[in-house]
Amino acid sequence: MVKQLKIIKMAQKQKAQKPDVGKILQSYIKSRLRPVGVKILKEIPKDQKLKPEKPMRYSQLIRAAAEGQDFIVEKDDISDPNPQLALGFCEPKYVDVQPRIQPAKTKAVRIGPVEGADVVLMIITPKAVMELTQIYKKIDAHFSGELGVEGEATALPYTTGLPNVSFLCNSARLLSGYRPSEVILSLPIKDAKELAQKIKQREHVRQTTINDVKKLSKQFEGKSPVQIIDWALEHFGDKIALANSFSAEDAMLTDIIWTINPPAKIFTLDTGRLNEETYDVWARIEQKYGGKIQSYHPDAGDVETLLRQKGPYSFRESVENRKECCEIRKVEPLMRALTGLDAWITGLRKSQSITRKEIETVEWDDANRLIKINPLAELSEDDVWTYIKEHDIPVNTLQKRGYKSIGCEPCTREITDGQDIRDGRWWWESPETKECGLHGSSRKN
Repeated sequence: MVKQLKIIKMAQKQKAQKPDVGKILQSYIKSRLRPVGVKILKEIPKDQKLKPEKPMRYSQLIRAAAEGQDFIVEKDDISDPNPQLALGFCEPKYVDVQPRIQPAKTKAVRIGPVEGADVVLMIITPKAVMELTQIYKKIDAHFSGELGVEGEATALPYTTGLPNVSFLCNSARLLSGYRPSEVILSLPIKDAKELAQKIKQREHVRQTTINDVKKLSKQFEGKSPVQIIDWALEHFGDKIALANSFSAEDAMLTDIIWTINPPAKIFTLDTGRLNEETYDVWARIEQKYGGKIQSYHPDAGDVETLLRQKGPYSFRESVENRKECCEIRKVEPLMRALTGLDAWITGLRKSQSITRKEIETVEWDDANRLIKINPLAELSEDDVWTYIKEHDIPVNTLQKRGYKSIGCEPCTREITDGQDIRDGRWWWESPETKECGLHGSSRKN
């Protein structure tokens, strides 16, 4: 009896220590879509509670599973024939698909949690694939191009035993609600577990980095922006860049950076909806300093899909819609801009808004997994304008007309004396939601 209790306790302890592979993967890429586990079943389960109410496209089933639903499907629950072949429900008669599971002995497929699955499917962006590839090199070697449906994407790890990245065809995108920029990462379960283990090891390194960053931030207390930037440019070399939105703060930072190191990287996010005045100061800054500001643009396919489905002003209908627009036009381009960097510089100041009062001079950017440096964190608005006037720096004429914050034209307006600086952004929302996701602690993929 005592021996049995010890065995039970040991099993419970092992279960408690067992990592949740799905949660680890989802947390790392910061996606609202969970990784989907797929398991081929050789017998039809007696429990029919997870059977879909009506036949669905396989791509729809995977999308719904990524959003939280669980299914156990038989052949007739899948409305399109190609995945029926790919998943091994039947042998080809007139048309074949490759890859497909052979021999065709599949009776049902469980689609849902990663635990107990044979294959893991992740609906993610190419940028997220790149991040995972840096951790797990095995992903990098296998790219199959466009697949008709996720049936083939599911079958690939079964037939090759290797990870795979594939695009979806247009019909799957249009009928099942996939973004143009989304791809499918397919992983055999053993690779998914190895990837999760490497992420856990990386998390330990990340925590060490966070502790080091906190010490750095303390060291820079009382230092001037020039001293902070001089250290950052020397320490990070070509692995650091300024994100320039053409605000007064960014004008000041541009002057300091290009005075210290003219070749230093400065980039901007051209959302496609900027004011004419913003493009004007962009040109004037480049002319004054002789440098080029690199521009990053939203994915054209994502913008087209958003406008066709929700119209040109969906961002005014809800916070969720506005953040979706920001995600497409700003956050995704930022992720590309930061690729390969170890740190980035921003013009954030504590006094700008309620959402920024806790920022540090040097901090860990968990959303982008690199160091963020805010040289102006402790400065006031008057401090910034004093520097601009003393150094004759080109500024956005919008700011002389009462625009305290610079963004997209439909979401930015002038404010009057006494109003909060951020009152000119998304004025139809409450103050605590007024961030686009560029400077948030978490982000959806």
